[in-house]
Amino acid sequence: MVGFANMWDLGEGAHSSEAALTVWKHVQDFYRDKEHGEWFWYSTRDLRPEDNGYKAGAWKAPYHNGRAMLMMYPFLA
Repeated sequence: MVGFANMWDLGEGAHSSEAALTVWKHVQDFYRDKEHGEWFWYSTRDLRPEDNGYKAGAWKAPYHNGRAMLMMYPFLA
C-alpha cells in the first residue's frame, strides 16, 4: 500500500493510486479490528478462535501503522 502510494507521489500514474486504494480497502475489510480499534497482525480470514488477535509490537504499531497512515492521507483526505 505504501509502495503504491509512494509510486503515485513520484508521478508513476493513476494505476498506482488505484492499487494503493485497493490494498487500503483490503486492509479495512480483513485486518481492521472493528470492535476494539487497531489492525490485526494478520488477516481475519486467518484468525482462529484460539488466537489472541495480536495487534501491536515495537515496530508494527508506532512505525508501520503510523507511516502507512501518513502516506495514505493524501488519498483519504
